[in-house]
Amino acid sequence: MLSTLTPSLLTESDYLNLSQKHTIRLSFPLSAGHSYLLYYELDRKNVQTPFPAHARGFFYFGPRPGLPLFAASLRFRCTPTAHPSSFDDGHDLLLSNGLPWQRLLVQAVMSTFPILRDQLLREGHLTLDGLERWRIRLDGRGGHVFSSRWLFGLHQQFPVDFGVDMNLVVVGRPHQDR
Repeated sequence: MLSTLTPSLLTESDYLNLSQKHTIRLSFPLSAGHSYLLYYELDRKNVQTPFPAHARGFFYFGPRPGLPLFAASLRFRCTPTAHPSSFDDGHDLLLSNGLPWQRLLVQAVMSTFPILRDQLLREGHLTLDGLERWRIRLDGRGGHVFSSRWLFGLHQQFPVDFGVDMNLVVVGRPHQDR
């Protein structure tokens, strides 16, 4: 059970050792006994790969510099100690492709992870008004949102597997020809 996702409010009790675990269940004090399951990554056959041996640290939520709030994500910060003061000395957990492990805010907005959404509302990272605006923009996208496949700017790195079909969705203001 985590007390917060806000880096400045972390305590030693929020420190987790995910080393070699295939999944982890997260919950929060006000999540009414509910939790949600997180995994590190899936291989090509959809088999879960365990978290790496160095995966010890803190889950946190944070915006990404130069990108809109909607690009913010739940991430895992690997730290040298269990003390929250080591947060800045740590590094974000990376996937095997070199991109950060994350669960995007868009997943919370689309109610894939309602416990995450509710916690972000409680901590003030989200507002109900903002949540509704994004839900309207994403209406009809289904509930399947994959963290590594969303771009919020053309300068972002992203993996591409040309061996599978791709579906591109653009969310933003419509372009008007003049």
